[in-house]
Amino acid sequence: MSATNSSSPVVSYLNGTAPVPQILLGIVLVSVVYIAMMTSEYIYRSMTQVAKTRTALLPYTYPSDKQREIRQDPNDPVSIPVVLSDNERTGIEFSYSFFLQINESSFNDQDALLHVFHKGYNMAYPLMSPGVFLLGKTNTIRVYMNNSDTWNNYIDVENVPVKKWFYFTIICRNNSLELYLNGNLAKKLKFDGSLPYQNFGNFFVFSQRRVEFTQTQIPSADERGLRFQGPMNGMISRLEYFSYALSFTEINALMNKGPSAHIVGAGADNAPHYLTDAYWTTQYSSST
Repeated sequence: MSATNSSSPVVSYLNGTAPVPQILLGIVLVSVVYIAMMTSEYIYRSMTQVAKTRTALLPYTYPSDKQREIRQDPNDPVSIPVVLSDNERTGIEFSYSFFLQINESSFNDQDALLHVFHKGYNMAYPLMSPGVFLLGKTNTIRVYMNNSDTWNNYIDVENVPVKKWFYFTIICRNNSLELYLNGNLAKKLKFDGSLPYQNFGNFFVFSQRRVEFTQTQIPSADERGLRFQGPMNGMISRLEYFSYALSFTEINALMNKGPSAHIVGAGADNAPHYLTDAYWTTQYSSST
């Protein structure tokens, strides 16, 4: 009888019926539930953050035969709103990533700006944050980026490929604009203390508008004024926006995906492979 009574605390402890193991078991269960809830919350927040920071504006391939407008009004059921940069590590940060294929027939006007895409008003001037154009005279991509001082900030990337796909990246960070061609840093524009100007306007791709402004009409323009002469002739693919600065690893991963094989609308002929070792050395001009 006494032997049974002396072993009862041990048996109770081993069976979990004593107070101490029950308390420990309760603590373990609460900890497991808490960790599971925190893990679920982290996964949810991570997935939500990815959705907020990356926006596919044009996920497929689109010819330049008509204008495409991507609305930014969150109350519009067909809009695809982007999240503007908000106090990233280096201040204002954002990126644009896309593939472009330019046809030779684009080059027919010396002083024209041929539209690729811009964010702002329906008319490209003055809001271009950014504004991407092909020069009408030669195979040069011009990128405008408004800042707090002026609308007329731009940078040119010369000798871009013609008749083949290439990959282009626009990155804003450290108060400067970086342009990458096929994963290589091509040009960089410093804003000299003024902040890049983000706007809430819509995206316009391959605008068909043709309008000219003289320097008398826009004193802050160059001597030649501004001549918007419709879209470039070609296609754009996988236009994406990121509310942060892409890393080199991300740039290469996006580039390796290549342009989308799904072509929306006319001009569905597949172009040659988009990468070429000689892209930086071949120059095209409307005079050739």
